[in-house]
Amino acid sequence: MADVNGSPEFGAPKASVSKRRHTVTHSKAGIRIGRPPAKFDGDKASAFLQEVASGKSIRRTCELDEMPTIHTIMSWERENPIFAEQYARARDERGMAFGERIIDLVEDVIEAKIQVDAARVAIDALKWTAARLAPKVYGDKQAIDLNHNVNIAVEYAGQLMKLAHKGEEAKVIESVSYTRTDKDKE
Repeated sequence: MADVNGSPEFGAPKASVSKRRHTVTHSKAGIRIGRPPAKFDGDKASAFLQEVASGKSIRRTCELDEMPTIHTIMSWERENPIFAEQYARARDERGMAFGERIIDLVEDVIEAKIQVDAARVAIDALKWTAARLAPKVYGDKQAIDLNHNVNIAVEYAGQLMKLAHKGEEAKVIESVSYTRTDKDKE
């Protein structure tokens, strides 16, 4: 049943209809009527990855005609390790594309095509997003690799032990000779 405005009454099963995919889901019953995720299609996957790598959001890319749904992309990512690797690379490249867009915005400000305040807001958003999508290039934190130093210490551990042992011998001899000097003075 529906009220005057056409919305379902409280407690009635809600149905969501996707205009693009003609999928109907009845949330109360938990029944999904519609198409299952599409089988892997290399051409569609390649077109999707190119759009993502160029900087488009996944949601907007999936809204384009002839593109797979987000559900299909997620299932391809789970089931196809090669696609999952390519998808991760496309997301990294999207972060790089955001970094490049910053340069374009700066040039537009210099050429007086856009206002400085609008560009500042866009640049801050792009910097933040690029830092999250491509942290190795645009990230705020710098990681220091300590493995190299640890490997050097392990490699020269024997020599360090010999030097430490010789140093202790020198201290013992020094303290003994110092003690002898004190006894000699008495």
